[in-house]
Amino acid sequence: MNAKSILTNLIRRSNYALSPHKVAVEITQNCNLNCPVCPRQFNKITGENMSVEKFRHILDQLPRLRHVLIIGQGEPLMHPNIFEILNLVKSRNIHFTLTTNGTLLSEENIKSMNNVSVVEASIDSPNPQCYKKIRGANLELILNNLKKLKQLKKDVYLRIQAIIMEDNIEDLPEFITFAKNANADEICLFYLISFTQNTDRWESERFKKLDAKLRLTKDLAEREGIKLVATPLLEKPRICTEPWFQPRITLNGDIYPCCYMYITSNPTWQEWYYGVCLNVPQFKYKMGNIFKDSFKKIWNGSDYRLLRETVRKLDDPSLLRPEEINQGRKKIDLKEKFPYCKVCLFKQNCAC
Repeated sequence: MNAKSILTNLIRRSNYALSPHKVAVEITQNCNLNCPVCPRQFNKITGENMSVEKFRHILDQLPRLRHVLIIGQGEPLMHPNIFEILNLVKSRNIHFTLTTNGTLLSEENIKSMNNVSVVEASIDSPNPQCYKKIRGANLELILNNLKKLKQLKKDVYLRIQAIIMEDNIEDLPEFITFAKNANADEICLFYLISFTQNTDRWESERFKKLDAKLRLTKDLAEREGIKLVATPLLEKPRICTEPWFQPRITLNGDIYPCCYMYITSNPTWQEWYYGVCLNVPQFKYKMGNIFKDSFKKIWNGSDYRLLRETVRKLDDPSLLRPEEINQGRKKIDLKEKFPYCKVCLFKQNCAC
C-alpha cells in the first residue's frame, strides 16, 4: 500500500472531513449535441448557465480548493462566460479539469483556456460512422481539434474517455490508434449506466466479446505507451472516497456527495442491471445548497457525517457476481437513509 492509500484510509476513519481540495461543478445545461445515451434525454433541461458571481461564491466557500472539475449535463464551452470563469482563479492557485465533447475546441477557444490542466474528451467511438451514429458529430473535426489542443497547450493532460456500449465493443482496440493520433496521454473506458431497459443489454452477443476486445486493447496500449484505465479490468471493488474529498455541486447549488448521483429533475432515476430495475433515490443524497447555507455547515453536518459512517461500514474486499448484486438490489429498502450505497454499481465496477 502506497503513502497516498495509507493517508486515505486514515482520513476515512473519521465521520468528519477537512475542507476539500477538489470539487465538481456544473456550470451549464446547454449542449450542442443530442446524444441518445445522455441523461438529458429523460431530464427536464432548463438551458440555464451559472453566473460568474455564483461561481465566485463557490470558490469563496472552499478556501482550500486547488482543483475544479467542470462537468454536468451541458458542454462547458457553451457557457457564455466560460473564459471569465477560468480566469477567475488565476490568483488562487486553482486548476481546472474540463470535460468536453471536443466540438468547440477551436484555436481561439484553446488559446483562451487558462488554468486548464486536464481536458477530458468524450469520444464514444474511434470509428467515424459509429461515432456519427452515437453523437451525431464529425469525428475528423474533433480529432483535428484535439491535435490542435496538444500543439497549443503542451502542458495540458489529454484524457480520451468513452462509454462501453453495444455499438462500440468491436472498435475498442482502435481507440489506441485514435489516442496516438490525437497525442492523448490516457484512455479511460467505463460502463454505461443503463437509464432505460432498452440500454440494459449486458447479456448481448457483443458484450460476450468484451473480455477479448479489452485484452487486445490493453496489449496495444502497452505497446504504444498509452495509459489505459478501464473499469472492466479492475480486479477488486473501488473504495468510495468522495464523501471525504470531492463534493459535487449542481447548477442551482445543490450539493451531492459523489460523482455517481446523476442529477435529474425527479426524486429518483431508473438504473437497470441484468433485467432488474432500481429507482435510485437521488434526492435522499441531496446534502444541502451552497447558495442557501454555508458550505462549512453542510460539509460536516449530520447528513454528511452519517453518510461517511454508512459508506465506511460497507467496505467489502470482494467482487460480487451479477446474480449476487441483483439479490441485494431486490432486497434493498429504499426508504432507509442513504440506501443506494449498499448496492452501488460503481463500487462493484459495473458502472462508470
